[in-house]
This record gives sequence, C-alpha cells and structure tokens, in this order.
Amino acid sequence: NDKIFSACLIVKDDNHWLIEWLAYHYHILPLRHVVVTTDPTSRTSPLTILQRWKDRMTMDVWTDADFLPAWISKKQKAANN
Repeated sequence: NDKIFSACLIVKDDNHWLIEWLAYHYHILPLRHVVVTTDPTSRTSPLTILQRWKDRMTMDVWTDADFLPAWISKKQKAANN
C-alpha cells in the first residue's frame, strides 16, 4: 500500500482522546505522519502518548516558537509571569 496520510494537530488537554484518535487513524487511514503542537494554555503534555507511536509513524512535535510570531510568544510569557 503506497497511500499514507498525514495530520497536523493542536492539542489542549485532550490526552484521553488522543490515545484513541491515533490508534483509530493509524489503522483505518493509514496515518503515518503527525505534526503535533500543544495549545499554549494547555495544562497537560501529549509527549508520553506520542512516544508510544514513535516506532510506527513519524512524529514532529512543534513548540510555540515553530509557528507563532515572536511578538505573540513574548506577550504570552509576560502574561504568565
């Protein structure tokens, strides 16, 4: 099978759904590449769940710096301090 799927996700405290979502799409689509970032206001990290899949698909984990303009990151950091 030469057809594969990719997805880009932004996750916010959805680890309980992420487990099932990855498994379902891995087997049904077949999902083989995922770009994931965590919402800046999220209180949990999906990294533990993503690690379970690292041998089965390509996982790119982005941080805020990978896609947010610098002025937003600075504003967000100032608000959190």
